[in-house]
Amino acid sequence: MVSVEQVFAQGLVVTGAGMGLVFISLALLWLAMAVLGRLFRAPGEAPPPLVAPKEEMGEETVAVIAAAVSQALIRSKGMSPAPGASPSSSGLWKAAGRVGGMGGRGWRGGHAL
Repeated sequence: MVSVEQVFAQGLVVTGAGMGLVFISLALLWLAMAVLGRLFRAPGEAPPPLVAPKEEMGEETVAVIAAAVSQALIRSKGMSPAPGASPSSSGLWKAAGRVGGMGGRGWRGGHAL
């Protein structure tokens, strides 16, 4: 008969071995990526330097940059802005024919069938 202590010890061994294999695999992947990165870098090409901003940006500037990045990501993925994203968004939804199109997808009056 196997005791509880033996089963617990065996479980710890299996867990330790599994975690060890995972960390060794991650380390090997990291090493392979580092080697391949150095091998395939163009000669004389150095990574771009990190530059600190010369002055602090205000909240308004940060908000404008965030909005621009958001719009660029939305357009690059072919998505449309979410409803309520701007005051004219309801007009955009009507112009795109999406309001009427939602009726054919199992929705009636805002409730799922």
